[in-house]
Amino acid sequence: MQTKPLALPPFSFLLAVGLPLCLAVVYLANSALGLAAAALIPLVAIGISILFSLPLSIYLVTFFLFSGIAWGLELPGGFLLVTLFFIAAWAIEQFLSKEPNIYLDTNMLLIFLLMFFLVVSMIDAPWPQNSWAYLLQYSKLILFFFIFTNAITEKKLMHTLMIVATVSVAISVLYGVYALLSALGGGNILEEGLRLRGLTANPNVLGYTLLIITSFLVYSFFLTAGKRRTKALLLLLIAGSILALGATMSRAGLIGLALLLFLVAWDFRARKWPIIAFALFVIIGLLLLPPEIIERLSMVFTPYQDTSLRWRARLYAGAIELIQAYPFNGLGMGNFIVVSNQFIAKHLGTHNAYLEIWSESGVFAFLAFVGLFLNSRRLLTQAVRHFERSGDLRLVAIGRSLRTSLLALMFVALFGSIQTYFVLWTLFAMATVMSRLTVDERTVQIS
Repeated sequence: MQTKPLALPPFSFLLAVGLPLCLAVVYLANSALGLAAAALIPLVAIGISILFSLPLSIYLVTFFLFSGIAWGLELPGGFLLVTLFFIAAWAIEQFLSKEPNIYLDTNMLLIFLLMFFLVVSMIDAPWPQNSWAYLLQYSKLILFFFIFTNAITEKKLMHTLMIVATVSVAISVLYGVYALLSALGGGNILEEGLRLRGLTANPNVLGYTLLIITSFLVYSFFLTAGKRRTKALLLLLIAGSILALGATMSRAGLIGLALLLFLVAWDFRARKWPIIAFALFVIIGLLLLPPEIIERLSMVFTPYQDTSLRWRARLYAGAIELIQAYPFNGLGMGNFIVVSNQFIAKHLGTHNAYLEIWSESGVFAFLAFVGLFLNSRRLLTQAVRHFERSGDLRLVAIGRSLRTSLLALMFVALFGSIQTYFVLWTLFAMATVMSRLTVDERTVQIS
């Protein structure tokens, strides 16, 4: 017997879920600006929930993630609360659907394997409290991955999502420029640091989001831009994103940008001029870059002349020592930071995602993490081939841009402990989404 789905009254949902979350966000706000945001965030999210608009909640989460507004306004748990509304919107749609379904793929299998080995490494961890803190973070990432990949079921959502991400990063950059100018005007630039942080409060994170957006803009220019006005706008945005990435002064981000642009030039090598444009860009960039950035980048070749690179080298050596001592099970998830003062006079992460995972959780966790990168690239490659055959250039541009930025971040992970960054897991999720869209499309064609 087929039963009729029970509709949840919007007003009841507002009282049962919206009001407690409103109070929670207001409680977490610790500034006047944060208080204003705390009042605004639940109202927007509740409005979305009342309208049962899953697409809008997807865009809201994307905006929070790529702009870094929750971190910029210093709202503890702000992104989590928005994600909870996202989950509620998805759950309601599933509840009201005639055929609710759960989508799982090979990426999810690799994530389960990674989580298994991470948890196993906690068994003999000398500082289990640190392991539990990392386990909580990974649990949030897995929940985000699961909901994100299950919520996006239509091709048109992906293009709008990438536009929302682009606008979000632009807002973050504009705020960062405003903050720098304010610091200059107030005479406290030494306290703030001459680095573009955006709303993320972390120049490296801003650099990683800029890598993804730059890749999307470049591929859109080559594959989907038809009118001169569109091409001019895209070129302006590309130039702006590259300048912004340079202003972050992030060595990993700038190295990732160089790799990304090379991969793009190689991708379009049949046209010849992208290779020439890349070479000219490198030459002109080196000539026009401020001396501070040139000096910062040149330190990569003389690491022991730079304090930051010196202690990074010691951290790497320390991680290798731990790998030799605990090759299979690791020291324990989240425990490297506790013993890092044995290698430098600070408690820091490894600043290398691969060494950190291997030294903390063993070789099998390391292989699962690398496998997640490689499988995501495989899924994106298959999706690109499918959409090239179907002639959907928008999705081809998105798929190729995600694949290139994924390779750039895979390389950047050599210089940063980014394994628990939402921006990285968003790329994993997008790879699964792109693969799912091809599966759903083939299913429709067969039926």
